Amino acid sequence: MRKIFQKWLFIFVAVAFTLTFCLSFYLQTQQAEENAEKQMRLKLYDVVAQVNLNENNQGRIVQASGSETLVRVRSLAMMIKLDPTILKDRKRLQATSNILEAEQVRISDAKGIVEAAVPETLVGQNMNADPEMQPFKDVIDGSRTEHVEPPKNISSLGEQVQCACVARMDSKGTVQIAYKARRLTEGLEIADIKNLAVGFRIGNNGRIIVTEKNIVVSSDDKLMLGKNLGSIGISLTELNGNQGAFWTKIANIKTYCVYEKFERFVIIGTLPASEIFENRDRNATTLVLLNFLLFGAVFILVTEMIKRIVIDGIESVNTSLKRITDGNLEEKVEVLTNQEFVALSEGINQTVQSLRKVISEAATRIDNELEFARAIQLSAMPNIFPPYPTRNEFDIYASMFTAKNVGGDFYDFFLVDDNHLAIVIADVSGKGIPASLFMMTSKTVIKNFAESGISPGEIFTRTNAYLCENNDTCMFVTAFLGILEINTGRLTTVSAGHNPPLIMRAYGEIEWLRSEGGFVLAGIPDVVYGQSEWQLHSGDKIFLYTDGVTEAFNPDAAQFGEKRLKECLSSTFARNANLYTLLSYVRGEVELFASSVEQSDDITMLVLEYKL
Repeated sequence: MRKIFQKWLFIFVAVAFTLTFCLSFYLQTQQAEENAEKQMRLKLYDVVAQVNLNENNQGRIVQASGSETLVRVRSLAMMIKLDPTILKDRKRLQATSNILEAEQVRISDAKGIVEAAVPETLVGQNMNADPEMQPFKDVIDGSRTEHVEPPKNISSLGEQVQCACVARMDSKGTVQIAYKARRLTEGLEIADIKNLAVGFRIGNNGRIIVTEKNIVVSSDDKLMLGKNLGSIGISLTELNGNQGAFWTKIANIKTYCVYEKFERFVIIGTLPASEIFENRDRNATTLVLLNFLLFGAVFILVTEMIKRIVIDGIESVNTSLKRITDGNLEEKVEVLTNQEFVALSEGINQTVQSLRKVISEAATRIDNELEFARAIQLSAMPNIFPPYPTRNEFDIYASMFTAKNVGGDFYDFFLVDDNHLAIVIADVSGKGIPASLFMMTSKTVIKNFAESGISPGEIFTRTNAYLCENNDTCMFVTAFLGILEINTGRLTTVSAGHNPPLIMRAYGEIEWLRSEGGFVLAGIPDVVYGQSEWQLHSGDKIFLYTDGVTEAFNPDAAQFGEKRLKECLSSTFARNANLYTLLSYVRGEVELFASSVEQSDDITMLVLEYKL
């Protein structure tokens, strides 16, 4: 019981440990994801704010640069108005261009033909035909007085500049400069979205990815720049809302992604799972160790507590109950560890006391009934000897020593007529009242058929058929029957599985009387029994017995046996003894052999002496 309890307690503790750990692990996982998303979302808000700020800054920078460029080109137009000769002096024009920090200068006439320029190679160019001058067409044809373009790359310069064009003040035509605003370039570079992601990091290994039209435009990983989102492991189906979060694999690393859509950009924050769950995994190791110690201590404590309070008491009760069920009704249960066991002990002891009383009363009643049944059994058999004082052709004596229980042995003898004597000995299977009742039935049936005058074989054949027909208890009988023709000494016998009798010849020889017959009575219906004939002479004795004689045991578990019985009857004392003394002698030899071993079966014997 203790092992079973420990087994189930261990299972319970293990399950509780596992469930506690799994729940804690799950909650920490959820918490880690929530914390990571909050951290990443805050970082995205900072990035969105920075993008917005950059957009505004770029607008301001461009606006300021445009104003500055207009101031420069207006200044040049005023210089030309004040001193038109500058158009003819290439060096002065170059020096003025340098002062204005202009990369290109174009001064055209009313038709848009450049008449003075820096560099000089631009002289003679038709501005109407130059695609790069198309934004200034309205100024060239006189529709507008000035125009400034946002910063852009001029192919002839190969870099980003800001161009402005104003109408000439001295005559019809235009003054146009291309201003390489280095501060503008530096400001735009600083505010450029491409450089935005480098300045933001999430944790130790997380990053910001800025995309425009599903193309990466900003990332601290240069290998990502210009790539489609799908090629780096982010499915477009995940980006189906204005914001959200999802798991994916980037560079074969499980990564948690949080995104935010802002204007034309999608800003994505990424953080590897290993970093998100670093604290969880570290805590899980600590939790496993602490839970192991905690549940181990609980297991030991509960086991010891239950052992002392319950199991020891139950085992003590079970030990006492086993002794009681084994027959020791003097055993008392005394478990006083708690009030429940005290009440249980008192209840068991009272029950056993009542049981002892009932058993004692029942035993007394059964003993009385068995004694009464034994008396009836013995009274049903001939027990007056000599039974036929007026007959000197034969002598007969029988005895039965019953075991503790009522048995199924019986013997019988009776005159069928004046010239025929029947002798019977039998052993019914089983013990007690049922065997005794079956014995009485068998004895009566055999006697009734024998008195009808039929042969011994026919007697057993009919008896077997009768007993099989009415044998609800499935009992059987081994039996031996002999009918002696008194005036001739011819003995006709039949055996139904019974121990073979012995013939003690008058001249001293002893032989087994193994008769024809068949199976036990009441065993198999429709059995036909055969019979045998023997010739008796004056002084011959027939010794009949049951297996209580040959199967008596001694302390070494050895049986008395047929050999020892034959030796006993072969002794000089046995051959010369009268019939009463002979049976007493055999009985004494069996008791001497059995020594202290209690008799387990009835000992029944019958001896017939033929005297003619």
